[in-house]
Amino acid sequence: MTPQIFTYVILIVSVLYVVYSIYPIFKAKKNNQEIVVKPIRIVAAVIVMILAIYAIATGNTYDSIIDAINTKYGR
Repeated sequence: MTPQIFTYVILIVSVLYVVYSIYPIFKAKKNNQEIVVKPIRIVAAVIVMILAIYAIATGNTYDSIIDAINTKYGR
């Protein structure tokens, strides 16, 4: 799998996870039900989604963006 396709797969999976996580919240709110929300997972998925969108918009790959972040912060 090429790195560009990998970037698109990461974007699709993160979008699906965010939708899968947020849809029940709105559905429960509409039906006046309670639901347990795990906001850290949703925030992490949104960050991954933003990184993938940035990688696609700049013409880079997701791996190169992550490598640049690791290099910048000394890991």
